[in-house]
Amino acid sequence: SLQLLVAVELKFSNGGNTITTNDTLRNIYLVVDGTIGLDKASTTQAFQARFYPNPASDIGYLSYTAAHNGDTEVKVTNVIGNTVFARTYKSAGVENKVKLDLSRLSPGIYLYTVKNGTDSRSGRFIISR
Repeated sequence: SLQLLVAVELKFSNGGNTITTNDTLRNIYLVVDGTIGLDKASTTQAFQARFYPNPASDIGYLSYTAAHNGDTEVKVTNVIGNTVFARTYKSAGVENKVKLDLSRLSPGIYLYTVKNGTDSRSGRFIISR
């Protein structure tokens, strides 16, 4: 638990009195929901990836815009780290789309990583039937 000292000053545009108050907020808890990783600061922002639909059933699509021409590695793992799909594609700087057959995978949460040169993007998707 944290304590946070808060100072608030309210100034009214009609020239009224300024109100200043100080208070301490106690028992503050930070809840992080949904973050599975952080992008490196050096990652090129032009490189993007997304999975849809999410949640998916038997077919899903991974769409990415490669920052560099050449090989792009696509990898999908389950939540315990087992690779369930891995393939390398030739990519150009335009939008690329990979159709994934999910019919043989169990319902659950999966993680994807798309790597192009030194840049990579990761995310997660859900299979629900």
